[in-house]
This record gives sequence, structure tokens and C-alpha cells, in this order.
Amino acid sequence: CVVGVLAGGAVCDRIGVRATITLSMAGTGVLIAVLVHLSDIGLIVATTAVIGLLAQFYRPASSVLLVALTPREQHVMVFAVYRLAFNLGSTAGPLLGALLITYSYELLFYIEAATSVLFALVALRLPGTEVTRGTDEDETRGSYLTVLRDRRYLLYLLAVFLYSAVYIQHLAALPLHVRADGLSPGFY
Repeated sequence: CVVGVLAGGAVCDRIGVRATITLSMAGTGVLIAVLVHLSDIGLIVATTAVIGLLAQFYRPASSVLLVALTPREQHVMVFAVYRLAFNLGSTAGPLLGALLITYSYELLFYIEAATSVLFALVALRLPGTEVTRGTDEDETRGSYLTVLRDRRYLLYLLAVFLYSAVYIQHLAALPLHVRADGLSPGFY
């Protein structure tokens, strides 16, 4: 997730908002559809890693787009709504996934792939808001090295990482526990 966001920011700086979101969603969708047909565990792991990376590319680009298209005095409200929509999707997604796998695991993958490709097609219609590059001095001041020198921020990042490691367990360990207890996916 973190590597995908960092790489997505760098890609967005080079190819622009629209292209980054389109690349992220189209690549994710295609690879998810391919994943269903893989049988070699090495290929499955590698493809899943690339999907995880590509799926996060859109995040910096979407933030740039929101900032560029929203008046400054509405940034807080717009980002709050963005996070609300993101969190609602994060809540509803696993529930819809559990419903879909009661019919077919493949259906889950194909619908995820289709929605990602649909998102890519929508992204092609986004405004051409692109990042403007600053001076060399601005880039030095705003580099990742500057961030890595800020000890308080690094402590904050460590706290967020630890929180995320616990939070993500509901996506990883809870389904395994539900299955181990002999409960069906419909239990969700």
C-alpha cells in the first residue's frame, strides 16, 4: 500500500493525473481478471503484489485532482466527503464480496475487474489537471529526504503503521477465523 502510493505520486508527477488513474485502474482490472486463471503459486503471488501496487497508484492523483478542482475554502469538506465515501466502500466491499462468493469466487474476481476497468474508462473523461513542476530548490525542499529528517513525523508514521497492522487483520485473519469456526461466507 505505502509503496504503491509513493510510486503513484512519482508516476502522477511524470504522466499526469488522468493517465495515472487510468493506468492504475485498467492495470488492476486486467490483472485481477488474469489472476483467476493462474495456477502457479509463484505467479499468483507476483501478480497479487503487482495488483496491490497498481491499485494504490490512483490515490495521490485523486488527491491532486480534488485539490485542483476544489476552491481552497472547501478542501476540508471535500476531503471529508472523499474519506467518508472511501470508508463506506471499505465497509460495504467485504460484505458484497462475501455475498458474491456464496455464488462463485470467480464472479467476485470478474466483478472487481470489471469495476476497475469501468473506473479507468471514467478516468479517461477526467479534466486534464496536471501537476506543475516547481524549481529545483522547491523539489529539494519538498523531497522525501526532507520528510525522513522529521523525527516527529517518523514517529507518527510508525504509529499509523502499527495501527494499520492491527486494523488490516479484519481483512486477513477474520475470514480465516470465520471459516475455521465452520461458518459460511453468508455469516458476514
